[in-house]
Amino acid sequence: MACKKVNLQHTTDDATRQAIYKKRCKDLMKKVRELSSLHGVDACIVVYSEDKPQVPELWPSMAATSRIIERFKSLPLADQHKNMTNLENFLKQCIAELQEKVDKLEKKNEQRETMLLLHKALAGRLPSFVGLTTEQLTRLNSMVHAKLTSVEERLKVLRAGSLSLQGCGMAHT
Repeated sequence: MACKKVNLQHTTDDATRQAIYKKRCKDLMKKVRELSSLHGVDACIVVYSEDKPQVPELWPSMAATSRIIERFKSLPLADQHKNMTNLENFLKQCIAELQEKVDKLEKKNEQRETMLLLHKALAGRLPSFVGLTTEQLTRLNSMVHAKLTSVEERLKVLRAGSLSLQGCGMAHT
């Protein structure tokens, strides 16, 4: 079941904010517990509250959390930072992924626009190519050549099949 979208905004009512904080903290700890047990990894979570900044909430326990943190700190710096990211790098990665999606969608859109131009031309609704840009004409030309090549290849296959049937005496004239 999909989670419903959470409206992320500051809650001004203190009681409501504390209730939301406790629920989300509990959910977060549950996720860390699931991650740890499902994948067999040591995991811990330390959450500092704005109400009690000196007393963090820990999972699984103070001793286990201290052990995991000490083991992490004993790793070489390169290993500590291997899978870490900061906000800037995270946003750069997100932007790069979104740009890749935009590029794919733009290419798909260009192909559809070119196909629409081709259909208009074949239907006689595009009597001349006046007004089309050089880029549109180039894409249209490439699409026509690709379609012609595809048709020619298909005809070769059909003719070869027809000839082989004639050789077997199966074709009707």
